[in-house]
Parts: sequence; structure tokens; C-alpha cells
Amino acid sequence: MASCAAPTIPATLTGTDSGARIRGILAARGTEDTKTRLLLIQQLDAGDPAVRFAAINVLSEITGDRMGYQYDEPRPIRRPAMLRWISWGQTLAPPPTDLASGIQK
Repeated sequence: MASCAAPTIPATLTGTDSGARIRGILAARGTEDTKTRLLLIQQLDAGDPAVRFAAINVLSEITGDRMGYQYDEPRPIRRPAMLRWISWGQTLAPPPTDLASGIQK
């Protein structure tokens, strides 16, 4: 018997599908992997507020801090908090690329 359900896109932190990114973010809860934590930080600048909401909740579970980040604020208001998260991320390990390059000005 064939299924009518749409195929599920695998969870990811780097894809374009918001649902898959949210599943990837939630799967990263409690991670100690530096690369995954840096990818979570990048999600704070996602266009979809639901992705940003999931990312800040997981990051705050990991660190116990929100660093003033509010997922529903406009980008110019979120930017200072995103930069604080980037600074925190850079203390974990030197990123292979400029982490701030993924954040729009």
C-alpha cells in the first residue's frame, strides 16, 4: 500500500528546509561538539523565526544564558546579541572560517 505522506527531509543544520533545520537543532540538544555548536550559532540569523527560536532555546540549554538574544526582534536589534554568541563560539575553538561572515550586516 502506497503512503500519501510527503517524504521526510532528514534533520540537518545546514539545509534550506526550515523543518529539517529545526529537527537538526533539536537533535543537537546537549551537544559538546564544537562544530555543531558553531552551526547552532549561525542559526540565530536564520530567516525563519521558528528556526531562530529553536536555536536560541538549545543554546540557552547548553550555556544557561541567552546573551540578550530575542529571536523575534528585527535583525538590527538581534545583531549585538548574535555578535556576543559569535564571540562565545570563538572561545570554543578557532573556527575554520570567519563565523561572522554568515551573519548579515
